[in-house]
Amino acid sequence: MNASSWSLRNLPWFKATLAQWRYALRNTIAMCLALTVAYYLNLDEPYWAMTSAAVVSFPTVGGVISKSLGRIAGSLLGAIAALLLAGHTLNEPWFFLLSMSAWLGFCTWACAHFTNNVAYAFQLAGYTAAIIAFPMVNITEASQLWDIAQARVCEVIVGILCGGMMMMILLAVPMLQPF
Repeated sequence: MNASSWSLRNLPWFKATLAQWRYALRNTIAMCLALTVAYYLNLDEPYWAMTSAAVVSFPTVGGVISKSLGRIAGSLLGAIAALLLAGHTLNEPWFFLLSMSAWLGFCTWACAHFTNNVAYAFQLAGYTAAIIAFPMVNITEASQLWDIAQARVCEVIVGILCGGMMMMILLAVPMLQPF
């Protein structure tokens, strides 16, 4: 290795353009804001809000909006499925596993047959239902199912709102500039 390969100008953050720095700053602020709001609201797992803010970040407004709509639709659909499936089948573990497997199979099938954000919504619906319902196996209080579902959807929506707000405040890079 020669000494020139170790120079500062070869490091990635010195090669980034102004547009890339703006994008990184917007995402960092959105994730920190989402985590702060989630902690302030005493949500169960605030890191889901931060993750949602990161996932919906795109360099364009249209990308943020379409990904956000898919994420909200998938989270709501998954939460409703978890409430229905776990609420009716939790007393019978085999039937619960069978119904959750059928739901995950359906979501996988739908994800393979649709494209773009519809597929993404079904993907989210599948694993959101699993995230909400499977912890209920060890919990005896059935009312906690609603609390877990509500918290999960709220965490996702907080992250999406923070990501969208940062998109509006620190507007995206104009399309004339390459990203």
